[in-house]
Amino acid sequence: MNPMKIAIEAQRIFRTNKHGMDFVALETIRELQKLDHIHEYYILVAPGEDHCLEESANFHIIEIKCPTYPLWEQVALPLAIRKIKPDIVHCTSNTAPLFCPAPLILTLHDIIFLESRQHYLKICCENENFELRGRISDYETMLEKYGFVRVNIGFIINCKYIKILKTKKIILCNGMEINIGSNRHDKVRHAYMEYVREKNKWKL
Repeated sequence: MNPMKIAIEAQRIFRTNKHGMDFVALETIRELQKLDHIHEYYILVAPGEDHCLEESANFHIIEIKCPTYPLWEQVALPLAIRKIKPDIVHCTSNTAPLFCPAPLILTLHDIIFLESRQHYLKICCENENFELRGRISDYETMLEKYGFVRVNIGFIINCKYIKILKTKKIILCNGMEINIGSNRHDKVRHAYMEYVREKNKWKL
């Protein structure tokens, strides 16, 4: 087996106030350090006070400085990836560059919905919410393959969290009700049926 070059985006693991996604990324990388001594890993992080991860023979930490998270993710990160030229990139925390210069794996952590708020997006997860700068249309196509569907001009919903699908609205597992856009009924119904079909397929 030829050694691979693998880039892992772990932007927030050096911050002192870590969230659940940060711990998952950190512990995953630590386990890989113990198990894999063949492939070359490049861990892409933002500078921070908690240097909780050390380099090893085939694990290299690359700190990328940038004033804001959107610029870090959409500009600085792709530039760093272009220099590394990895065989694959793993983005660990729900979002990724819209234009990645290498094959991309994206980990989604229990996202319930994305809500458009002018120039920002609210990402609502099971245990935390956060915001990032961007347009909801930028993520609509990217997330379709993961069981998400845009239900109206302002919301993209994870079909996993739909409790009741009605003609004009959906009710989420957390009780929240969201209206379905007048021209999106068929697409929402089709996306939800596809999700149910895939879910039941794995039960067989």
